[in-house]
Amino acid sequence: MSLLDDDLVSIPVYYTYADNKYGSKRLAILDDEKATKMMENEKEKSTLQVLNTQWKNLSWSEQNTMMKVCEKPNAPGELPSFDWSLFQDQRVKNCLKSWDMKTDDGKPIPVSSDNIDRLPNTIVRDLLDKFDAVTQIGDEETGKSSTQ
Repeated sequence: MSLLDDDLVSIPVYYTYADNKYGSKRLAILDDEKATKMMENEKEKSTLQVLNTQWKNLSWSEQNTMMKVCEKPNAPGELPSFDWSLFQDQRVKNCLKSWDMKTDDGKPIPVSSDNIDRLPNTIVRDLLDKFDAVTQIGDEETGKSSTQ
């Protein structure tokens, strides 16, 4: 494995639709542990859905370009401000490369800015949180103590 490889990161998001107290369906995001338990139960397994995605780690140049897009100029002599909402949007749209989403009749739905914008916020948040978790190394992985 080379530092210059463009290996993709696989990230699934598990979800189901649950009835709320008013009788309508509500999207429920499931953690991996709950999804694993549901897969073991035949009745629950049929209600479990998964969106499998592939994500690209950004290169140094791509990251800097994306951050520059998210800077907003301020008055002369002041540092630019940073648009964190735009940054998150740009990260998803630049890093999410593929998914297995299909239409009801089985046709693949392409990954595009428009299709990402149409996803429920909870799905995008969960995917972005998982992407952050798998791409950022914590102190325990680097051998550093949190008290240093």
